[in-house]
Amino acid sequence: MNLFWVPIVVPAVGGLIAFVLPRKVKGASEALGLLSTAWAFWAALKLFGMKGASWDAPWLSLDGLGLSLSLKVSPAAAFILPFVCLFGFLVALYSIKFRIESRTRYYAFLQWTVASSAGVVLANNLLLLLIFWETVTVMLFFLVNLGVGNAAAEAARKAFVMLGFGDCTLLLGVLLFWLSSGTLSMDSRLTTGGVVTSSAFVLIMIGALAKAGAMPVHSWIPTAAEGAPTPV
Repeated sequence: MNLFWVPIVVPAVGGLIAFVLPRKVKGASEALGLLSTAWAFWAALKLFGMKGASWDAPWLSLDGLGLSLSLKVSPAAAFILPFVCLFGFLVALYSIKFRIESRTRYYAFLQWTVASSAGVVLANNLLLLLIFWETVTVMLFFLVNLGVGNAAAEAARKAFVMLGFGDCTLLLGVLLFWLSSGTLSMDSRLTTGGVVTSSAFVLIMIGALAKAGAMPVHSWIPTAAEGAPTPV
């Protein structure tokens, strides 16, 4: 397997296996979570020494708009990716001692969150970024919803609505980026000063801040902390 895809594919496959495992198979989902995130962390450390490297495969072309599966180890990605995978491993380890309603589903959603987060970090195409970005939102909704009682359901709904708002602004920002540059490649350079370019920047920034839980779109985080399983 191409090293670029290990932090994405390995946790994704581990999550799929954990999701279909019978609940009576004790310890298997936990082992899968630890193994896949540790493997992803190893790959992230290898990629740290490959700053500037990229992987690209043409996907499809629509009216001159070329779409590709493009990943790149930018300096920021090289720094952030090991922390994403390490954090996923530590959460998987920390979760072992906690009582969780459905451990198989929990470890599946956790691994899918790590996989999609790694995809966000490595994506070098804005369409691919959007796919991974929205997957993170959906996985967070499911993780929060695994809590007990109405508080968990309410927290999950609030998180989904607020993160969905941020995702919509990101989508609009990406559309404006495409209209301004004619490409979805993140390597392209935008001319500064135009209304469209400035609007794209602001909308993308709002989407990122909403996901990060920055003020004033931060209120979903304390609500989620009250209703979600403790490791989440």
